[in-house]
Amino acid sequence: MELADAAPTERDFWLAKVDDEAALALLAEGAFEEATFTLARNIERFRSYAQALEVEAEYRVLRTTLHIGLAYACRGMAQPFRLPLPALPLPDADRPDLRHARQRIEEVLAALDGKPDRELHGLLFRQAHLHASLVAARPEDALAHAERAILESRFAYQRAESLAAAVAARLRMGDADGAMEALTEGEAALKAALPAHDERERGDLGLRAQYVALAGATQLLHGASGEAAERLAVALEDADLAAYHEGLLRAFGEAAERMPADDGAWRSHARLRVLLGLGERPDVGPARLPDALVARWRDRQRVPAPAS
Repeated sequence: MELADAAPTERDFWLAKVDDEAALALLAEGAFEEATFTLARNIERFRSYAQALEVEAEYRVLRTTLHIGLAYACRGMAQPFRLPLPALPLPDADRPDLRHARQRIEEVLAALDGKPDRELHGLLFRQAHLHASLVAARPEDALAHAERAILESRFAYQRAESLAAAVAARLRMGDADGAMEALTEGEAALKAALPAHDERERGDLGLRAQYVALAGATQLLHGASGEAAERLAVALEDADLAAYHEGLLRAFGEAAERMPADDGAWRSHARLRVLLGLGERPDVGPARLPDALVARWRDRQRVPAPAS
């Protein structure tokens, strides 16, 4: 049966499924309101479908509710949902959007807790804990949600994703050693997720970029900004990560601004200075550091390469 020939309720159900995925793309673009409106409309579509056909649509409703929580979290943090995400404290944990995000996510967690069908609900339950960790008011709560997500992880990739949340929570706590331990474990899990028989497989580049950002923040917290700069420079030279270069620079700048132990050695890192075209001037200008680094990078990309 063609979609155009389907009954309106059936057609709305399938369109809502498509719109649910489109809403995540809107969140990645920073279109928070449009994403929120789309998701709220989808919940009504799923419920109408379930009522009209007398079928179960709980999973779809819960998944969309979780995405609404994520949408409010992104708006509350003024952070598009695209990797790499900077590991930062919440700007104001009591902000209405963030409170609403936590309420929607907790609603999903409460509905899923104890569900016997882990095949169906396990992935959503783990994802809900990851989102709860992202928006938790206290870093200790963020860590508790991340650790529950780790327990719910069945595969190496899921474990790597969940450990990334644990690193971020440890960074929020100021626990440099704990962050480094989780980082090491998470990077090992990410490597284990790659198929051993195919050296061309690049894996999830977004999660790779997230670990670069987390590694930089962890090294900055340890007071090893030279090592953080080296890790960033390697990533900026990696063509596979080209789509994430600006995000990595922004995440590094955010971390360097906020880390009290930053020794400033990254500013004299020769390789990074060349990549950013800093020359002999250590000052990056009057803008905030994340913006200044991205601006330098964009300017550098417009400079023609010297003739060989």
